[in-house]
Amino acid sequence: MIPPGTPVDSRSIVRSGDVLVTRANTPDLVGMACLVDQPFDSRLVLCDKTWRINVGDGLDRGFLVEVLRAFPSRRYIQSVATGTSGSMKNFSQRSLLGMAVPVPELAEQVRQSGRIAAVTERIDAEAAAVAKLKELKAGLMADLLTGCVRVPVEIPS
Repeated sequence: MIPPGTPVDSRSIVRSGDVLVTRANTPDLVGMACLVDQPFDSRLVLCDKTWRINVGDGLDRGFLVEVLRAFPSRRYIQSVATGTSGSMKNFSQRSLLGMAVPVPELAEQVRQSGRIAAVTERIDAEAAAVAKLKELKAGLMADLLTGCVRVPVEIPS
């Protein structure tokens, strides 16, 4: 974030609806895409290691992000990423523009990205439920092991 009072080039401000892609990162994260789905502070600007993809008519932003996150795209990106460091790879604009992206009809794109979003939401909800159960288990175990909760034991006669 840019400190208050610092002039900001309006073209570099991150906005809701932006499709962002990392152009340099670790091998697992280079070329990762996201859709900015909430408004940000106007002082949040693009990093020089991130691209904003201008999505034209006929292409759903959510669909494009899911395509870029899909295994075939990830495999392609990782195969064309360059750099001698094993911990930092670069993904060129030429490689991004040369990437084959399936583009079904817009209605199908919207339908597919909606289905993926619904499944992702369900997975997130299930993961949150599992985390709560693990927390509950840890608390119950702590109560039992510290003697806060007594467990009656019947001695056979």
